[in-house]
Amino acid sequence: MSNEEIEEICDYFGIENYTINDGMVDVDDHVRLDSLGLTDIPLNFNIVSGHFFCTANELTSLKGAPKEVGGVFHCDENKLTSLEGCPDIIGSDLYAQNNKLTTLEGCPDKVGRNFNISFNPIINVDYLPTEIGGKFYCHKTPLATMLNEVELDLVYAFKTYKVIKGRDINLKRLRYVMNLFNQPADLKQIKRYYNVV
Repeated sequence: MSNEEIEEICDYFGIENYTINDGMVDVDDHVRLDSLGLTDIPLNFNIVSGHFFCTANELTSLKGAPKEVGGVFHCDENKLTSLEGCPDIIGSDLYAQNNKLTTLEGCPDKVGRNFNISFNPIINVDYLPTEIGGKFYCHKTPLATMLNEVELDLVYAFKTYKVIKGRDINLKRLRYVMNLFNQPADLKQIKRYYNVV
């Protein structure tokens, strides 16, 4: 895509304060691409200093999303099955609820504040960011049967002790980790989504 074509697309979507470097777009501002019926992110973004919104579209991929976002990254209410293409670093919150996420693959390394994957059929914490500065939200997911409204240390313990593998829950490891954190394990609810082995 030529610089002229990129400039036309930026103008069409109201993107301002940008620079183009080798076909990549840096934006020293917010980018709003929400509720436009997009099936693809129309440009290849690099660094966006503000917030990046691509909410309420028809996206099945985050290809073209920024490598780094200084503020909030909203990709909720799309048709994403993974977070591949998601920024590597998000300065504030990541909102990915109401998608079709079955995996956290492609998750950023760092989320500055809250990480929300609620209302997705996600079943494990593989690929969880190495650093979350705020809270982890997984309401109305299979994970919520064990990890709803809990400390991040418990979420990371699930990953460290490999409590979940695919749709299998290792009962011995589950009990060990839940006891470490004084949390109950509702096996009846857990068995709705997982095989307990």
